[in-house]
Amino acid sequence: LQPPASPHAIYVGSGLFGVANQCLESDIHVPGRLGRAADFFCDCGGMLALPNEIHERKTYHCPCCSREFSGEEYDDDARRVRHDELVGKALSLALLYGIERDDAYGRKAADIILKCAEAYASRDGGIMPDAASEAAWVMPLAQAYDLIYHWNNFSEEAVSRAESTLFMPVAKRLVDAGNQGV
Repeated sequence: LQPPASPHAIYVGSGLFGVANQCLESDIHVPGRLGRAADFFCDCGGMLALPNEIHERKTYHCPCCSREFSGEEYDDDARRVRHDELVGKALSLALLYGIERDDAYGRKAADIILKCAEAYASRDGGIMPDAASEAAWVMPLAQAYDLIYHWNNFSEEAVSRAESTLFMPVAKRLVDAGNQGV
């Protein structure tokens, strides 16, 4: 199976099986809340290297020119990339559940959705620094949720928890921002 072309894309191409199967064996960790992020690119145009572990580092280096960067804005970008990876994995898993009807894929997609719901509920002010970013972040989760909604093992309690602690609060935040002209 082909690896994904990008480390933080939503995996729907040739890397779909590879990413989903790796996810089955991995732990789920939802990164911390984001502040305002910087660009995660060096002046030379190279993307800064991300550590394998999900937690932030003190410094990030450019693999092209070896320049070092540090600070909270770079930690925020590392968390943003990890968030994008996580929601992309949820969608990949749900897509494969839809295609293969393999409960393992549905179970892991549900686990990610519920962990994101738990994290969202525990972080006052949401996950992203603004409503529009949060709406973009939650879209792959909503798509994954839609794909596994009728899965026999997705209990009514889990559906209710996902809706009440993640999807409805994100939607409310977006509506409130629109009403305020933000």
